[in-house]
Amino acid sequence: MDAGDYVEFDNYAELELCLKLMGWLTLIGRSEDMRFLRRMIIAFFLVGVFSAGILATICYIYQQMGLSFIQKPVNTSSTDIELSQSRLFSQSVLREGAVHIEKDVSFMRGCSIDRITYSEVLPDDLSRKDVKEKNKTGVQASYMMFYRCDSFNAQTQSMGSSGSYVYRLLYDPSRSSDGTGWITIGFGNG
Repeated sequence: MDAGDYVEFDNYAELELCLKLMGWLTLIGRSEDMRFLRRMIIAFFLVGVFSAGILATICYIYQQMGLSFIQKPVNTSSTDIELSQSRLFSQSVLREGAVHIEKDVSFMRGCSIDRITYSEVLPDDLSRKDVKEKNKTGVQASYMMFYRCDSFNAQTQSMGSSGSYVYRLLYDPSRSSDGTGWITIGFGNG
């Protein structure tokens, strides 16, 4: 008998016996077997779609973050904070500016913040007269942040293994989202 030959059966019992012998009854036999087979196919399809969705999510996260989701968070535990005397801000407000920078660099996973400094350089017109009001809303300040990185991620791959950034901050407690009173205006290589 060739693959293309047809076989005729006189009754259902002969067909059933033939299928049993061929081992196919469990796959295409009675109607409850067909329902079971359909359910299994649907279940495998849904598991495949679900697995593909999880894999796509993992790939998206990896593309956005690189290896940062398995890197240690930025280390600020031993950050040295150096603040000069200021005619514009109290020492506690300046310290909160350094805390704001530590919170703002959370993207630098795998890095350490070694030092944050503030040195006040007043414009000529302010240096000649006394500033009567400290911690005035809307006043800007510049800090230097020095870092060191042991590993890199998508956000830090263009950075050197060590270096510094100048952070420009604006004191505005009503707009601050982290409770420090400061917002970041910008930062760049120092």
